[in-house]
Amino acid sequence: MPAERRRALARIGVALWLACAPAAHAADAIAWRDLDPAAQEVLAPVREQWDSLPPERQARLRDNAKRWQTLSPDERARVRESFERFQALPPERQERIRARRERFRDLPPEKRAEIRERWQEKSPEERRALRERWRDMSPDERRAIREKLRDMSPEERRTWRQERREK
Repeated sequence: MPAERRRALARIGVALWLACAPAAHAADAIAWRDLDPAAQEVLAPVREQWDSLPPERQARLRDNAKRWQTLSPDERARVRESFERFQALPPERQERIRARRERFRDLPPEKRAEIRERWQEKSPEERRALRERWRDMSPDERRAIREKLRDMSPEERRTWRQERREK
């Protein structure tokens, strides 16, 4: 892929990443001219749609553009690489990821924090093993696990997870 195309995709990817990341909401629309020049540069891929975006999305984009500016070059590179991997996925997989992200964002903040904390407590090897085990399951196996967990009490889920770890 030519370098210019990769850069263009990366800019679009960054804008999409910024649109998906959590941020504060605003009640009023934000005029493009009110964005600082650095934010305008980051958000250039969405310039044409800016005025038609809901105010909440404009605020999220603005706030995340500010956050983007605080990322180190290495962090920015990781975000770009992640976006390129996402773009390479089949559309159905991309949609499943978007839906999962939306469900996560709809959780109460304390529940999201709990999930993040549990994930961070795992070693890189444990995380890799969990991803591989999940990836190796059939869609029916994944669905069965989700349904089983959904029907359990929090205590039952803890016990079930502990038993699975011991296997």
